[in-house]
Amino acid sequence: MSVVNSCRDRIANWTLRLVCSCIVLSMARERTRSKVHAAALSLAGDRPMAAITMEGIAARAGVSKQTLYRSWSSTGDILFDALLARSLDETGS
Repeated sequence: MSVVNSCRDRIANWTLRLVCSCIVLSMARERTRSKVHAAALSLAGDRPMAAITMEGIAARAGVSKQTLYRSWSSTGDILFDALLARSLDETGS
């Protein structure tokens, strides 16, 4: 096997592993996002908006606060995103 073929095979394998990792990560992020949305909407139904905290959402979703803060800066952002996602799901857009 030539050096060129060997390098090409290594690059192809590396690329395939990278693509597979990205797909798995994307699926995990979508599952986490869904859990966070469900937790936020559930809390919004249980208590006044002022009583909803990042800690409460994280606990109900089973994720860390750090996970929340990677994507959202406040509870309002999470609730807006959850309501937007729900409306898009209902309209099929």
